[in-house]
Amino acid sequence: MGFNMSALVLLSLTFSSLGEARRCTNGLYYCGATLEGVGNYRAEMIAENQRVGAPTDLPSLYHTLYLCGVGGDGWIQFSKFCGYPKCRDSGWGVSDKCVA
Repeated sequence: MGFNMSALVLLSLTFSSLGEARRCTNGLYYCGATLEGVGNYRAEMIAENQRVGAPTDLPSLYHTLYLCGVGGDGWIQFSKFCGYPKCRDSGWGVSDKCVA
């Protein structure tokens, strides 16, 4: 029973990269719902909303706009609460926004 060492190394690199957390793109605004799809940002969203006195229930988090990259690579900062359902995902590489 033989094995190919290069195939084993390639397989281990593939699985290790799958476990890496994704981050938001610095300089872009994200709705909370979009951040949930990007990575594990819920604790940071709650902390940011608490910091500014905004609601921390899940629907409120999802309709809050956050700026990525303030304070460090991939970090988020509360920008504004959009209301329900007024935070819109603008697509990949474009800032999300509050809509009327």
